[in-house]
Amino acid sequence: LADLSRKIPENINDISGEYASELSGTFLSGMDICADLYAIAISYEMKAELNKKREFSEAMIKRAAEDGHKTAKEKEAYAHSDELYIRAAEKFAFAKMFRVFVEEKKEGFARAHYLMRKIADKHAYTEGLQQSDDSNASWVRRSNIK
Repeated sequence: LADLSRKIPENINDISGEYASELSGTFLSGMDICADLYAIAISYEMKAELNKKREFSEAMIKRAAEDGHKTAKEKEAYAHSDELYIRAAEKFAFAKMFRVFVEEKKEGFARAHYLMRKIADKHAYTEGLQQSDDSNASWVRRSNIK
């Protein structure tokens, strides 16, 4: 993804139509990779969230009671400071950050793909107009010869 991201041009005004068409395909590949990673990221995030909730429950119900906490507030406070819960919460935060990262990369590739397609299509259109003008000019020259 990093290699593909580096190919996103900073200035699109100097890009030829052929290169824009090539980059368009490259960025489409980046979107495909991100789509695959997104499915993995969602699964990882859901598992991490489930593990975080499980660790909180175990800390509040089991480990807090074993540590001698009796009231619900004491047990909840203990659960929030429990080392296993904190580790699970950190893993969940990492999983969520990974999902957001993949989403943003996919959106970036989609925008870059769209811009490159516009440039390539504009180039193809102007090339078609030039060819049309050239063929019209030769027809006009031939019709003036008669």
